[in-house]
Amino acid sequence: HGEEQWYTRNRRKNAWVSNGTLKIRALREDWRVQEAPHTAASEQPILTDGIADAPQRTMAYTSARLSTKGRGDWLYGRVE
Repeated sequence: HGEEQWYTRNRRKNAWVSNGTLKIRALREDWRVQEAPHTAASEQPILTDGIADAPQRTMAYTSARLSTKGRGDWLYGRVE
């Protein structure tokens, strides 16, 4: 099935700001999602929460989904 990680939105357990720096944490935890049918364009399943009667799947990890479009530009960063 490919990726075993679910990218959460607005979940402080996975992403937060502390002392002026962004912290992103991947966690080993069971995260249940529902899988929508394959799309013709990508032939990849769309994973989403709350689709009625869609098969459920448990992901082994969670991390953060962050959107930076239109929020700033930068050249340098550091990953620890």
